[in-house]
Amino acid sequence: MMFSVPPSTNRSAYNVIGGFMFAYYEPNVSQTYSEVDRVYGEKRNFSGKDDFDKFINKQTGKLKKGRKIGDRGGVTPDSLSSQADFISSVYYLSEDTSPDISIQGVHPSLEVREYNAWLYKKDSQTGKGDIYTIVFSERGLPEELHTKKEIRLKIQRFLDSCEFGRYN
Repeated sequence: MMFSVPPSTNRSAYNVIGGFMFAYYEPNVSQTYSEVDRVYGEKRNFSGKDDFDKFINKQTGKLKKGRKIGDRGGVTPDSLSSQADFISSVYYLSEDTSPDISIQGVHPSLEVREYNAWLYKKDSQTGKGDIYTIVFSERGLPEELHTKKEIRLKIQRFLDSCEFGRYN
């Protein structure tokens, strides 16, 4: 899969296991705001939509269980679109009540707003497929963060930039 780099990020990294990670953190602008975008893929062979849905249920279950920070809204399914064969996406809002940031001796309570999307694309030649996980996450003071609608627009633009095919 090829895609356009998120324009809001200024640092990137890639490794085989973790995929791509793009980040924005500029402490001279804000000590509390950060953005992280991740893209990673793996080989998966789903026989159909039911297998994909079972995989997604496990992934969203892990999100629900894995929240070590205060939950503020649960994991909400969304309807983002893609050229992939199957797609599923969720949004959630949580609260980081013990950040490693101190402002004038006070640890502020920060919000985390995140979209996760899973795309499955089957190769028409081999019949095997790839699942891609895309995560867009912002953390900061509530007044610093984009609204759910703005974040949704950002991740949808990212999904629209994704191209599937064989690339060398």
